[in-house]
Amino acid sequence: AYNLGNYDKSLRNECSLWIGECQYKKGNYTAAENSQSAFINGASASDKNLAIGYYNLGYSRFQQRKYDTARASFQKAATSTSLSAELRADAYNRIGDTYYYNKQYANASKAYDLSYSTNKATGEYALFQKAMMQGLTKDNSSKISQLNALLKEYPNSSLAPAAMLQKAEAYVAMNDNRSAINTYSDLIKRYPTSAEARKGMLQMAITERNAGSESDAIATYKKVITNYPSSEEAAVAAEDLKLIYADNGGLDEYVTFLSGVSNGPKVEVSEIDRLTFEAAEKAYMAENSDITKMRDYVKKYPDGAYVAKARYYIGRYEYKKGNYETAMTEIDAVLATTSDASYTEDALAMKGDILMRQGKTQEALNVYEQLLPRASSQDNKLNANLGIMRTSLELERYENVVTSATSLLSLGGLSSDEERETSFDRAYARLKLNKGKDAVKDLTSLAENTQSIYGARAAYELANYYYTENKLDSSEKVLNSFIDKGTPHQYWLARGFVLLADIYNKRGDTFEACQYLESLRNNYPGTGDDIFQMIDSRLDAWKNTKKLN
Repeated sequence: AYNLGNYDKSLRNECSLWIGECQYKKGNYTAAENSQSAFINGASASDKNLAIGYYNLGYSRFQQRKYDTARASFQKAATSTSLSAELRADAYNRIGDTYYYNKQYANASKAYDLSYSTNKATGEYALFQKAMMQGLTKDNSSKISQLNALLKEYPNSSLAPAAMLQKAEAYVAMNDNRSAINTYSDLIKRYPTSAEARKGMLQMAITERNAGSESDAIATYKKVITNYPSSEEAAVAAEDLKLIYADNGGLDEYVTFLSGVSNGPKVEVSEIDRLTFEAAEKAYMAENSDITKMRDYVKKYPDGAYVAKARYYIGRYEYKKGNYETAMTEIDAVLATTSDASYTEDALAMKGDILMRQGKTQEALNVYEQLLPRASSQDNKLNANLGIMRTSLELERYENVVTSATSLLSLGGLSSDEERETSFDRAYARLKLNKGKDAVKDLTSLAENTQSIYGARAAYELANYYYTENKLDSSEKVLNSFIDKGTPHQYWLARGFVLLADIYNKRGDTFEACQYLESLRNNYPGTGDDIFQMIDSRLDAWKNTKKLN
């Protein structure tokens, strides 16, 4: 389309924007930046996608750690009234992040404040980050207050475990060990499968030891190892526990305990095992990734100390190559022996994606539901919620769709296309749940841009909702706006014309309704869908009515 663009320069320029978004999704951030810059340079000040262009350009630069230029792009996006409140709030969050990475904590806090005030519905990240800035400036009392405000206002936030962990660490910094231990205990009780719970339990043991409660520390270290045996935290706990037992002359007891923990840290790891794995890991991590040494390690040390992580690396390598069956074999082997290692969540994310590609929707949903409480990284939180939303939509579990979509919009970090998809899916699910009033805001916002598939569908669904509520004037107004704006998505435009005919028929003007349908039948370019069936069934029914006669 771009290469044919000399016939329409505005469309050619818009192609640069969408090419840039594709390049971004493929991880080609430099190419994406060039395409998005080309779009912005060729766009007029009134271009409806200019703000999206700046927003996307900000992310491409952000991923390259070009924080100053990323900030400039996000600032232009954030101050544009054509961008949704969710995306403007997200842009302010990224502005705050760029200041944070440059250690300008006061400016970062101001940006997070702007994000929160722009869209409080998605404000938990801004509150969390502001608390982090207060901690970095040694104002731990304010940090705790800020985190308490977050937990009170957003009790079901996906950031709640991280907020509790940070709150406990602030108490440690203030030498309030008792409050820290109580907070760690509360975190572990409320979010036992989270990465923060593992970290919190380890930190709780360290805090108890530093406070002189060695017996409590020993008990907590043992809980880390037994509850999360394959985790990095278990490995650290085992080393700390070994030192305590060595000091007390009880290494035999230590060996007996560790030997009784299935999939737990090895009592002793041979030097050659460790060095062989480290060499394989270095080869895999190199710019020209080589998986051969990793395969050799698994073959040579099938019961080695690092075999689960090695098989994870092999699975990830095959996944990126598109060899999904081979990747699944390795991923399943990892998940069978490790449920709490840091890489388990990545393994679950890959498995969910593979199952979705295979059309195994229910199985994919089950995996994403396992991932959600474990996800610690922003990417995996997005992956889990996107996976739950998409699979639940396909399975018609609309309450799940609303919950996951709302979480996604609060997390931020979505691409502009994902943000539109999420808003539409939430609105569509609410319509299916007979909560149309709750869907109107999302549908109205999306319908402003009918060039997008989600905008075109939103315009139709909004008009149809008004029609079912017998608000015929409102329905007609939405449809006329849809027609005036135009759309490349001819199917949904055709559905709009059919609905317009329904409106005229309901008002008693059946002749005009039939005229619309006759014109649509003569001009609709599509084939193989249900539009002609809709037209013919209505014409057959209406032409026999007394009204038409």
